[in-house]
Amino acid sequence: DTRRLILDGVFGHLIAFVSWVFRELLGAVDRWLYTLDEWFRFREGQSRPSLVLKVILAVLWFPVAYAVRFAFYLLIEPQVNPLKHFPVVTVSHKLLLPMIPSLHQSTGLSIELIGGVVWGIPGIFGFIVWELKENWRLYAANRPDRLTPVPVGHHGETVGGLLRPGFHSGTIPAAFRKLRAAERDGKARRVEKQLAALHHVEHSVRHFVERELIDLLEHAAAWQAVRLSCPRVELGVQRIEIEVSANGQGEAAKIEFTRRGDEISGRLVRSGFVEGLTDEQRAGWERAVGGLFAMAGVHPRPPRWGEWVAAWGGGPVTSARGR
Repeated sequence: DTRRLILDGVFGHLIAFVSWVFRELLGAVDRWLYTLDEWFRFREGQSRPSLVLKVILAVLWFPVAYAVRFAFYLLIEPQVNPLKHFPVVTVSHKLLLPMIPSLHQSTGLSIELIGGVVWGIPGIFGFIVWELKENWRLYAANRPDRLTPVPVGHHGETVGGLLRPGFHSGTIPAAFRKLRAAERDGKARRVEKQLAALHHVEHSVRHFVERELIDLLEHAAAWQAVRLSCPRVELGVQRIEIEVSANGQGEAAKIEFTRRGDEISGRLVRSGFVEGLTDEQRAGWERAVGGLFAMAGVHPRPPRWGEWVAAWGGGPVTSARGR
């Protein structure tokens, strides 16, 4: 209905866009600071005067870099980021700002100085609350009851985020659209840029398959003699094709993710070497592919975390919901 379209579509994508903007801003500041830190590192072949100069500059730069990081991450960014500002920073301001006159009278400091300090303090609380919220998800007791979609792309996109157009999503169709426009306009540099972007996506998908499928199987007892690899990832405007080979022999198995409207479907297009597996190996393959589909967001009923870990020899795991 209209209400769901507005809440899930417009506001959901708007929140994702704001989160992406500030994540990119934080990344840019990180890269800038890292570039300067790298410049102060002494490298083989440089002269002794250069070493002395870099040591002196590094000592002077350290407190500056620390102050920049503290000011930006704890005082500035939480104040201007609406996702962090509300409700923690907003509530903290409501509690602390009325205290400025009394602090001015009791300390004798200027009201401008006290106002600046009080104005910056809530940003620290906003930073702490946000970090605790993000770290809270890392604990096993707080993970979802079932397998959920995991980040695949360099910017945290899931498989659905790579294929489904929207704010800060639809990475693959957007790259193909820009590629077609660049080829039509004869812009060679733009063509190379979009081809490089698609290559990065292919690398991310390959890493996703190696992490969530191949590593699991190669650590299973029945697969000790089998060496799997992902030799090929092919991208289309609305699909991702992945090939998995065993020991580089025989025909590779092919997995495909496809966007159908707002849904992402997954299927095994070609069995390949799977046809020659033992019953135990085939069962492990089907279980691993089912987990891969769940982490890609296409499984109709994802496995439970406890069952998933126990199935791969990790022992029973009980989530917070199960206790």
